[in-house]
Amino acid sequence: MKQITVINILDYNPNKLGGTEEYTIRLSQRLKEKGWKSILVYSEMPPENLYRLFEESGAELVVLNRQRLGNLRYHWELFKLIRKDRPDIVHTIHFPFYNLIPLIIRLAGSKNIFISEWTTESLKRQALIKKCLNILRNRLYNILIARVIAISRCVLKNRIAYSVGIDSKKMVLIYGSINLERFLPKRDPSLKKELNIPEENYVITAISHLVEIKGMDYLLYATPEILMAIPNVTFLIVGYGKEKERLMRLTEELNIKDRVIFTGTRSDTERILNITDIFVMPSICEEAFGFVGVEAMACGVPVVASCIGGIPEVVENETTGILVPPRDAPAITQACIKLLKDQNLREKMGEAGRKRAEELFDLNQMVNKIIDLYERSLECYKGE
Repeated sequence: MKQITVINILDYNPNKLGGTEEYTIRLSQRLKEKGWKSILVYSEMPPENLYRLFEESGAELVVLNRQRLGNLRYHWELFKLIRKDRPDIVHTIHFPFYNLIPLIIRLAGSKNIFISEWTTESLKRQALIKKCLNILRNRLYNILIARVIAISRCVLKNRIAYSVGIDSKKMVLIYGSINLERFLPKRDPSLKKELNIPEENYVITAISHLVEIKGMDYLLYATPEILMAIPNVTFLIVGYGKEKERLMRLTEELNIKDRVIFTGTRSDTERILNITDIFVMPSICEEAFGFVGVEAMACGVPVVASCIGGIPEVVENETTGILVPPRDAPAITQACIKLLKDQNLREKMGEAGRKRAEELFDLNQMVNKIIDLYERSLECYKGE
């Protein structure tokens, strides 16, 4: 009997143990338990410690870098890989929704194609001829693909609305999820000493790629008023991006430089969250989901977040945190002050957040649901 082979293709550079890496590792472990073969196609070779985790999971790694190879050679190398391994299932992640890869996979001889959709898409008015061309494109895609997996209802709704011509029955919701064994409510004050944060200080944290659409300005604009109401607060901005230098200058202009710590990128976000009293997600873009919000909730931390995109599916307003309008620094100020002044409320929301994460956003559940989809799809193709 032929061993079932699953290839996951990721347009992604695995440089640390993040959510995507944990997902592919856990998926490969489960496929190995089933006696299936897992092949992961990444854009870069991971660092040695991460490579060992992939290896231990039973995954075979292949590196195909689109930027270095160029699209033509990348598609040729991918075509050869599919022809060689003859996978039963091919699953693409982190690619733009419309690309040539499903067609390449079909031409190479595999027809069971899954697409994970992790982004939202803005609907715009279109001329009739363009709308008709899009419908034709979608009908072609409908022939090529077996399933589109959306990580939130927001993504699912947008994809169905945008993709007239693709069978909506092929689109399924499986919430993005995290490793709940890693993100636990486990207070550890030792990190405060490492970061030179006074023991008695509250900590308000934001973890994000520092780009304009993440709205970090609005957290910084809220900071002076928060400090006026409650002086013993330290703010942590975790992450890196092109906005970092500008944000650092903004702390000087607002005279809060000594109260805001820019940590840069860190691989120990679970430790950061376990010295955090309030987590803030001030996004101004239509977030597809909000993984860091789930991580904060899993660690028992209440979340103040913009009510936009898929975030309200993560943060339950007034239960696991407080939702605020985007671009509204005063609302962030009020929400943070309310939480800092009420320890019982923080603890209640933290407990509710952990419970919600366990019910909806458990990585094991996500992997099991995806494997179940794989199995059902294979059953559909048995008779062909």
